[in-house]
Amino acid sequence: MHLGSRTPSPFVRGLVAVPVLGWAAYYGIDAFHRWSWAMRCALICPAFIDADMAPAHYRATDWTTPLLTACLPLAAIGLWALLRWLLRR
Repeated sequence: MHLGSRTPSPFVRGLVAVPVLGWAAYYGIDAFHRWSWAMRCALICPAFIDADMAPAHYRATDWTTPLLTACLPLAAIGLWALLRWLLRR
């Protein structure tokens, strides 16, 4: 099965690339900020956190969720390129 030999124009590629890179940058920066806060807070916060505040603290310092959210559109484009390459063979 061949998906076509036409490649998208640079304008169409830009229309796809700008939102994807914006999404990845926004959530990537958020993940970095949460990670840096979690690393700083890991040293001093446990002594000051009550047991009933622990779930809220863990949600506030969760940096893996924004990181995975940042990777979603990049992974989708990678999967699309891989499928296109496999179907072209």
